[in-house]
Amino acid sequence: MLDRRSSAAIRGWTTIDRAYAGSFRGVLQNQRWQVDHSPFPHILQFPVFAESFYNCLDNAVREILSRGLSERPDRNCFSRSIPGYDAYSAPVPPVKCLRIFFSDFWRELLSRPFGVHVTRQVSCYIHHHRAGSANGWVHNDLNPGQEAANTGSGEPDLLRSPFEPLTVRAIAMIYYVGNAPWAPGDGGVTGLYFGPNDPVDRPAKVVPPINNSLLTFECTPKSFHSFISNRVHPRTCIVLWLHRHRADAILRWGEKTIIEWPSRE
Repeated sequence: MLDRRSSAAIRGWTTIDRAYAGSFRGVLQNQRWQVDHSPFPHILQFPVFAESFYNCLDNAVREILSRGLSERPDRNCFSRSIPGYDAYSAPVPPVKCLRIFFSDFWRELLSRPFGVHVTRQVSCYIHHHRAGSANGWVHNDLNPGQEAANTGSGEPDLLRSPFEPLTVRAIAMIYYVGNAPWAPGDGGVTGLYFGPNDPVDRPAKVVPPINNSLLTFECTPKSFHSFISNRVHPRTCIVLWLHRHRADAILRWGEKTIIEWPSRE
């Protein structure tokens, strides 16, 4: 369960992000979010949003998907732009209901349960795996923040050189949307692991791609996870990272724990 301050933030979220108060009033389906500590601290939540708001998200994602898939990087549609990863990616535009993922409310909602101080930088993408996509690899997402900052307001928080990043990923979120009904054996799950050498197809825990469900966790040296091949249906999800100052991560875990991306270490 979220701590007392976090619960209050959910109930009174219109005071946190007034810019989005009128558009997103009453969007959460459930105010009680439970933290699970095995194999590492994470939150699984279902359902996340009220049905009408989920339908808005679903329609927005499907509209982008309707533009087709490109085998070359293209910011206007799903495209091959992630080295070494068998998925198509599209940036999430901060428009319509999708704006919630760039809001102060959402940053606070995701970061408070883990006690992480985050910057205003939000990196948000939609990932799409065709049916039969290859397994990912076990990794922890403790990577430098190299993308342009996006606060949802159109004003960048900080412009950085990709060779001298000042932030690292702090919180990761996977929100499942636009998928066919899931059944055991379909694959397409997110695996959670105890260590980097665990076989990708033998996770300690699996998170199925059920629509309107969410997985979120702090990016630490132990937050090991991976995509596992989707045997039957395509899989689509919104992936988001919040960021912390690089100096904070170094102070906590040491500089060698920050892994450059892409990496299969």
